[in-house]
Amino acid sequence: MILGTIFVGILIAIIGCSDGASTCNKRSFGQTSFVCVCSSESCDTIEPVRAKANGTYQIYSSDKDTDRFALGQGSVSPGIKLNDEKVTIYGKTPTTITINRDVKQQEILGFGGAFTDATGINIRQLSEDVQTKLLDSYFGKDGLQYNVGRVPMGGTDFSTKGYTYDDTIDNKADPQLEQFNLQPEDHEYKIPFIKKAKQINPDLELLASTWTAPRWMKTNNAMNGGAIKDEYYQVWADYFIKFFENYEKEGISFWGVSTGNEPSLAFFNANINSVGWMPEAMRKWVGENLGPTIRSSKFKNLKILTLDDQRFMLPWNPQEVMQNGTEKYIDGIAVHWYFDFLTPASLLALTHERFPDKILMATEACRGDKPWEAPVVLGDWSRAEDYAHGIIEDMNNYVQGWIDWNMVLDPTGGPTYINNQVDAPIIVDATSNEFHKQPMYYALGHFSKFIPRGSHKIYQEISSRSIEVAAFERQDGGVVVVVMNRQTTPQDIIINDANSGHIEFNLPPRSIHTVLYW
Repeated sequence: MILGTIFVGILIAIIGCSDGASTCNKRSFGQTSFVCVCSSESCDTIEPVRAKANGTYQIYSSDKDTDRFALGQGSVSPGIKLNDEKVTIYGKTPTTITINRDVKQQEILGFGGAFTDATGINIRQLSEDVQTKLLDSYFGKDGLQYNVGRVPMGGTDFSTKGYTYDDTIDNKADPQLEQFNLQPEDHEYKIPFIKKAKQINPDLELLASTWTAPRWMKTNNAMNGGAIKDEYYQVWADYFIKFFENYEKEGISFWGVSTGNEPSLAFFNANINSVGWMPEAMRKWVGENLGPTIRSSKFKNLKILTLDDQRFMLPWNPQEVMQNGTEKYIDGIAVHWYFDFLTPASLLALTHERFPDKILMATEACRGDKPWEAPVVLGDWSRAEDYAHGIIEDMNNYVQGWIDWNMVLDPTGGPTYINNQVDAPIIVDATSNEFHKQPMYYALGHFSKFIPRGSHKIYQEISSRSIEVAAFERQDGGVVVVVMNRQTTPQDIIINDANSGHIEFNLPPRSIHTVLYW
C-alpha cells in the first residue's frame, strides 16, 4: 500500500546520513533555516554515489527545518502505478512523475562556480587545513564534485580594485601588448586555488570571461562602459591569446571563453567594469578578429560562447551576432539569471530551436543582488529554493551547465571595491577560522553531486504543478530525479518509469530531494 511505503520512506529519511559521511554542525542565525559550520575540528561530507542493484533506490533529502543530504533508500516496485483518483493520502491524490528515458534531450556539461578574487581572498583567510576542507567541500568526491569553474580575465567588481593585464602609465597605448602581465591577484587569489581544485578533481573544466579592457583600448578611456576602439579590435583578440598563453605557463588550460561579461552593463551607467557591444559590432569582432585568431592558434579547440548576459536578450542578440559567417566560430550561448523573473524560460527553448547545435550554458547567478535585499542572509532557505528553481527551469529548457557566481564571500558579502555585496553558498568567518555552508550550497549539490558530465536530460511529465522536477540519465545507466516541494504542506509522490517500475514517497514541506535508481 502507498501509505505503508511512505511511512517506511519517512522512517529511513529520519535515520539520516550514510555510513562514512560526516553530519552537519548546525548553527542558526535567527533566519528560516540553518547553516552547517565547518572548522578545523569538523565538516560535513557526503560519500560518492555508487550504483546500486536494480530494484532499489536512494533518496537524498534536504529541508528547511531538519536535514542536509539525509539518505534514505527503498525498493522500486515492479510495474507501473497509475495515478488512480480513488487512491488518496490524507484526502489528496498523489502527484505522478512519469519518466521516459527513451526521450533524451541535452547532454549535461557540468556545475560549478567562479574563481573570483573575492573567493581567493576569503579562502586565504583560513588556516591551511580549513582551506582544504573548503575546497574539498566544492570539488572533492566527498563534496559537491564541482567540475566547471569560471575564471575572470583580470579584475571584476569582486576585486579590491579595477585592473586589467595592460594598464599603462598615463594610459599610453600599447598595441603590441608589450606590457601585458598577469597581476598579483592572479598569483595570490586565482592560480593557487585553481591548481588545488584541479588536483582534487582532474575533470575540472574552466571557462574564461573578461569584464573590461585596458582604458587605452576603449572609446571612453574608463574601466566602466564604453566600447573597444575600432583600431584595437585585433589587439583585443590578441589580448585573449596572451591570457591563455600566460595561464598555460602556470600549467592551467581552459575549456572555453566567452566574448565578454555582460556587455549590456555599458549601456546602463553601471559602476561595474564592462565593455559595451552592440550585436553588429560583436559580429564583426568575432567574425574578423576573435574567431580567426583563436582558431588559428594553439588554443583552437577553445569553445567560444557569446552573450554572457541576461536571458531577456534571447534569442535576438545571438541571432544578430551569428550572421555573415560568424556562426562558424561560435560554439554556444552563455546566459545569466538576474532578470529571469521578467522573462519566460521558453526563451531558452526557443534559442535552442533556432540553434540546436549550440551549447546553452548558465554562467552566473547569485542572491542578494537586488537593492531591496540584504546581501548575506545566513540560513535563508528561500534562497536555496530560488537556486533549485533556477536550475530546474534552465535544465528543463535545454541548458547544459550551471555556474554560480562567487563561490566564497565574507559575512558582509565581499570584498568588492564598488560595494556591490551579494550572497554566496559558502561564507567565511575569518575571525573564528570557520566557514558556513548556506542552504544554497546544498541546493546546488542536489544537482552537481549526482549528475556527472555526460549525463542527459530525459523526458518527465508531472500530473500537478505543486512540485518542480528535472530528470536525468547518467552514463552508468542510473536515473536521477531532482524534486522540490516549495509548499508548506507535504506532497505525496509516485515516480513511474516504464523501464524500472514505480517509487512511492513523501516530500516534507519546503524540501529538495534527489532520487537515484538503476
